[in-house]
Amino acid sequence: MLMVPTRRAKASLLVGGIDVLGIMPGSSRVISFGYEDNTSDKLDSIKVNIADPERTWMMAHMPEEGIECKASFSANAWRTPFDFRVLECGTFWIDEIDCSGPPNAIDIKGNSAPVPTGIKDEKKSRSWEGVDIRDIQSRIASEHGLEAVWDVEKTPEKVKRTDQIEKTDMGYFRDKCKEAGLSIKIHNKQLIVYSEKEYEARPSSFVFAYGSSNILSWNFALRLADVYAEAEAAYVNPETGKLTKVKVSPKDVPKTKSKLAVNERLAYGPDDLIGGGIGGSPLRPRPRITGWQDWDHDDPASNNGKGKNGRAAAKGKAEKKLKDKNKKHKCFELQMVGDPAYLSGLNAQIVGFGVFDDKYFLESVSHDIDNSGYTCKLKMRKAISEY
Repeated sequence: MLMVPTRRAKASLLVGGIDVLGIMPGSSRVISFGYEDNTSDKLDSIKVNIADPERTWMMAHMPEEGIECKASFSANAWRTPFDFRVLECGTFWIDEIDCSGPPNAIDIKGNSAPVPTGIKDEKKSRSWEGVDIRDIQSRIASEHGLEAVWDVEKTPEKVKRTDQIEKTDMGYFRDKCKEAGLSIKIHNKQLIVYSEKEYEARPSSFVFAYGSSNILSWNFALRLADVYAEAEAAYVNPETGKLTKVKVSPKDVPKTKSKLAVNERLAYGPDDLIGGGIGGSPLRPRPRITGWQDWDHDDPASNNGKGKNGRAAAKGKAEKKLKDKNKKHKCFELQMVGDPAYLSGLNAQIVGFGVFDDKYFLESVSHDIDNSGYTCKLKMRKAISEY
């Protein structure tokens, strides 16, 4: 007689190759397990809450802080009797342990950055010369035991010099990528660089329709505060003294007439002197190039070849600032029946919700197992691939 599997979900946490959740001693048990899968602004993280009534974990089974571990989810007989799914959450480093009582309980937390190497805590000052983003990525990844993964179609351009001044490697590299309109993610011992614009242009991986049985609850938000219909960047060519304005006016924007002024200085090459930092001071400025522009092309004819590519650089800055502001215009949260297929960085089509029907980008997905079962919380925003 064929036995039909029982529908269930469970998590595992491998420390030293041993599933510490699968060999719970005495009356200890897992109360909840959560995995948060994020895009560039936050690290991936895990959290496990364990009941420890006999203090067996507290006295003998507590994992060491900073130790490396691997987490995964498995869902058995999930959609159909023989549907078996696994979500490999990746590698994490335990960075926080909290104990409380009574009743005795332990919270163990970890994130995807290699804590012992100091990638997110140790501040450094150093210069990078004749490099591009990929060069910086490769060196930082190597220094912290990570694999560098480049998931961007465009090849980056080199700059003469850029400085890391009293910044952590992760903070500095994230800022450099943002300047170039790129994003980073640390996942499973990989330092990944990707383009949200390219990801958002991809087809939707899911369709979520109003009334679907796998939707437990939902919440939409439309915001017009601090969102804009267009952006304008103005810059002065340091060689000609000419003021130039560049406007970005996408077709698909919020219903507002607000305009965003982007007043950021552009760098124009080795003759652009910026004081301070390594090797320089306000009294003895040193040459520096910022940004990732090619200054040898795309010059306005009226500038007679000076301040080359300033228009393209200004347009790029305006597009990035406009997108950062407009990300919060149309947001959507779904509480779903759990599914290992839900991952950040994918797109979803929303239908049956009226004015909220649109294509959305998954910024964060939380996978949680507790007494109520396996659920996922999806945090999304409107996909913006035009600018």
